[in-house]
Amino acid sequence: MTQAAAINGVSQPGISRSIRDLETRMRATLLRRTGRGVELTPAGMEFLAFAKSSLSALEDAKSRIMEVSGNIPERLHIAIPDRLGSVVYPVLYRQFMLELPEVAVAATETLTADMIDGINAGRVDLSVSYLPTIPGAYGGEPAFRESLYLVERKTKTVSKDVTVSLADVAKQPFLLNHQGSAYHRLIDAAFSAAGHKLIVAREFETAESLLAFACEGEGVTILPYSNFRTEAQRGDVIGRLITDPGIERNVYVHAGRHLDNRTANLARGIILRCLNEIAESVRWSPM
Repeated sequence: MTQAAAINGVSQPGISRSIRDLETRMRATLLRRTGRGVELTPAGMEFLAFAKSSLSALEDAKSRIMEVSGNIPERLHIAIPDRLGSVVYPVLYRQFMLELPEVAVAATETLTADMIDGINAGRVDLSVSYLPTIPGAYGGEPAFRESLYLVERKTKTVSKDVTVSLADVAKQPFLLNHQGSAYHRLIDAAFSAAGHKLIVAREFETAESLLAFACEGEGVTILPYSNFRTEAQRGDVIGRLITDPGIERNVYVHAGRHLDNRTANLARGIILRCLNEIAESVRWSPM
């Protein structure tokens, strides 16, 4: 402890106080005193690995910032699809703070139409979307693939099967997005390709509305797991993976062309790493 204090130019009591404060915040004992001095506890070893990784990532971030010095804006506005916020926000803010600490990040859930308008107008810098191209944005390669599920209120009479064939799905009317939406067209095309007719009982503007009605037992809908994850974990709804054939869509990350190309690539890379971290929890598959 005395040597550590000398290296950091502080007093030994100051080092001890810092360690106690850190242990209080971590709610764990990081160092253990022995007859030979001080050694790391298992929790301390875990924190040491995290600290080394974080410091290394910070140095890498500083290098990248210096490379694009003067080109990165003070704030980046990121648009993400409806109902992804609760799982994306914590990872997104943490990773940007780690890799681009000098840039403020504003992330919001946005409807697709507003996302497109925002990028075109320069109000939105980056987006996570299901569109292969967005006017005014650098083209993006598909990053992940997500499958769609038949979603309905959980009752004693609902099938406990984890999958359902498209042929069985097609026998019932649906709660679905309005006919002009890309999502509606995706499902309609999948039904048509399999020789089925899509029957829609009611149309809604958002996935939030679809899910609310499904939770009330007002009908069934088709959604990706990311959209009904919370409700499924609460036991409000049950989702069965659609198969034979399945319905899938791709997840893309776009950057507005108003951004410097190097800045766009840097920020897009951070978002991709964030999405990779949450992919398993929302049942996304890598491309």
